[in-house]
Amino acid sequence: MYGVKTFMANQPGWQLIHAEINPEKHVLERIILQNADTYIIADAYDGKRINESVQALFDYAAGNGELTVKGVKGGKDADAYVFMGHNAFLDGNINTAAAKTVQNKSISVFACYSDRYFSKPAEKAGVKPLIMSTGRMAPEAYNLHALVDAWSNGKDAEEIHEAVANAYNKYQKSGIKGARRLFTYSDNK
Repeated sequence: MYGVKTFMANQPGWQLIHAEINPEKHVLERIILQNADTYIIADAYDGKRINESVQALFDYAAGNGELTVKGVKGGKDADAYVFMGHNAFLDGNINTAAAKTVQNKSISVFACYSDRYFSKPAEKAGVKPLIMSTGRMAPEAYNLHALVDAWSNGKDAEEIHEAVANAYNKYQKSGIKGARRLFTYSDNK
């Protein structure tokens, strides 16, 4: 319902600065969004290749893999990592083996039950979970907007959690208490 490309490009201060169809065989579209000094490189993966998307997330988070698009560095050089979509772990085993590096970076996952399935592999990859979910959820772009806006404005983990919960409640009408319980947070930014 609320896709990253459309939703984010329509938020104050954000603009779509690049869009590319099929930049890699498993990536349907890659976009770059910008707001001042904050950039988002977002890949839309082919649903049949969801395992590759999860593996790429952990590879990049562990400090492996170069990605530069139109001069914007992503991949291992990104400051933070966000996954939005179906929790592929619910479908079976996924290889998340990635060489651990020393990085002070965070990972957030907007997918059903992400805390249960993504937090331990993230820690093994050397990154700290920032925002995760405890139950079924809608992984939509307003979650990303709330997280990135709070993060780029120097908010701490508790304030980021509150921003995400408020956005979720606004669009899903879940009640603020329910939205706060749906998301977990870690004090590691």
